[in-house]
Amino acid sequence: MSAYQKAIVVCGSLFAIAAVATLIYYIYLLPAPAGDIMKQEALKKVQAMPEVQEFIAELAANKKIASFNVENRGDFWSVQAYEIVVQNGESHTATFNWYRVDKKAGVVLEEFE
Repeated sequence: MSAYQKAIVVCGSLFAIAAVATLIYYIYLLPAPAGDIMKQEALKKVQAMPEVQEFIAELAANKKIASFNVENRGDFWSVQAYEIVVQNGESHTATFNWYRVDKKAGVVLEEFE
């Protein structure tokens, strides 16, 4: 490999590292604007809902654990409440419900009623 080719590989690698670092910053580290509901706050709001509390308790009574996935959807957080079901050595997710948490107002809306 020539010195020119090595330089291209090194520059490409550095560019890829910089791109990943930038994505991590914007996705995980960039502070939200003042007053916006943060990811953890959105999760806590959903977990505090009575029906979600019942879902968590029902699973716990059966020695299972509720799982949650929180995704940034611009003006709101999308929160999935689900369990992982294992049958015959295979697993899949069983969604209890999806919730939208408005970032400005903090209002929680159920996707399925």
